[in-house]
Amino acid sequence: MANEGVVPVFSKVNDDILLNILRRLPAVAFACAACVSRAWNRNCSSILCRPKFVSAMSVNPDPCEAVDEVFDEVFSQPIRPDFAIVYIGMEFSLPFTSLFVFKKVPRGVPIIINQAVGLIGVDAGADEIVEVKWELENGPNYWDEEILMGGNPINGGLILSVGFVPDLKVDVIPLPRSKTQPNMPLMEYFMLELRSYTASVSGSLDPACITMFGDHRVDIRPIVEKLDLVMPEETAVVGDAKGSFLFRRRDQTQNYSADLFFFDAAALVFARDQNKSAELGETRFHVAVADGIIPFGPELRSVSVFEDFFAQSWISGVVEGAEEGYPMLDCVTVLQQLINQLDLGNPNLYIEVRKGRQYSTQFRTTLACHELLGGNYESIIVKGCGIQPGDRFIFLHSDAGSALTRVDDARHSLEALDANQEVFGGLIFSSYHRDRSFFGASHVDITPFTDKLSGVPMAGISCTREIGRGALLGPGLGYCLHAHSCVYLAMSYVPPMSY
Repeated sequence: MANEGVVPVFSKVNDDILLNILRRLPAVAFACAACVSRAWNRNCSSILCRPKFVSAMSVNPDPCEAVDEVFDEVFSQPIRPDFAIVYIGMEFSLPFTSLFVFKKVPRGVPIIINQAVGLIGVDAGADEIVEVKWELENGPNYWDEEILMGGNPINGGLILSVGFVPDLKVDVIPLPRSKTQPNMPLMEYFMLELRSYTASVSGSLDPACITMFGDHRVDIRPIVEKLDLVMPEETAVVGDAKGSFLFRRRDQTQNYSADLFFFDAAALVFARDQNKSAELGETRFHVAVADGIIPFGPELRSVSVFEDFFAQSWISGVVEGAEEGYPMLDCVTVLQQLINQLDLGNPNLYIEVRKGRQYSTQFRTTLACHELLGGNYESIIVKGCGIQPGDRFIFLHSDAGSALTRVDDARHSLEALDANQEVFGGLIFSSYHRDRSFFGASHVDITPFTDKLSGVPMAGISCTREIGRGALLGPGLGYCLHAHSCVYLAMSYVPPMSY
């Protein structure tokens, strides 16, 4: 009885040994260990008390083997997945590859699989950053001598990213389009479902982050601009507006029938859990954008706008401030004269449109970037719709020097975050046009995650229409749809009692 109440001297050592063992377990064995006893479950929960992001890339040309490689790497360590994002290259079949992915991702984990024209990730085997791009239609046309395999260009690729965010709830909200009424995307229903889900989880209408993927066959500009109008600046919105995707929701009974609906977009929605434990910290999302375009020429005002069947806008305009009845400009001639004066060579050209819109009781102004396609005597032709008579616009052209400066600005912004909180993961959405021929060097856009943030798991894609907005960009005009830019999403953790 003399030893009653005495704590064994080896109990602490045993706990340390147990924790050391548990930290080395792969995800499946870790999940089983958590079910052994309350003590083991408590130890497992102490290991996964902070958010975690894990990502791996495979450049194996066989999609089945590539899926196995990235899953083996990602789930080789303890993690309880709350969401999964998979990027696959243009050389892989999206439906075929998705069969293997859906089979391996545990049920109840929301997932989006996006097919992209380029991939940026850390190779699962070589543990080095790899970038690869493909032609939009005709197979690979770009590779870096640093990533050749046996002398042959990489012709396949896949990235798996899995996240654990204990203070958040995550699900996929799709934007459906009825096959019986194909000209009417259900945007209002999408907004209602997005905000209803967020309200049910957090008690607020506004999610913490939206990662959106759009279909390349449609123009999702209206829904992205609407998000920009109604969401507060604190809500991070990032993604790829022009790709191909498949998804699976947390509750599979909520999936729409493929026989009845198309899907214009799908959003991975992160909402704060109002029932989270007080012992948990907070996951935060930060967006930085490195633009690669600068303005030139006068400010113009659209007088007439015609939208054609191909989701293109034909715009006639006058110089801003011109009196009523002032003759419309020969915009194409004016544009050509400006290019000749500036000696731009053959740059990528865009227009930036300032749009003032009434939404509910609020009047908001946003900026939108449209790629310039050409024109005739009366009009210029740009990609996308939603421009109205009276909107003001300016011309822009791609500029590598400005892009390098903005990448450096983004790097400083993300490094400043890491000084005050722990950055544990990141996503990159880089324009397809920002390659070595543009910068004169490789791996430029990933430098914010390779300098002081080296070692932070990240994954990225090249896309043809990048989405990005958030509080880190500063107050003022909304600017959600970008062009020739690189969008960074950094995920950080703030411990309890620090916010």
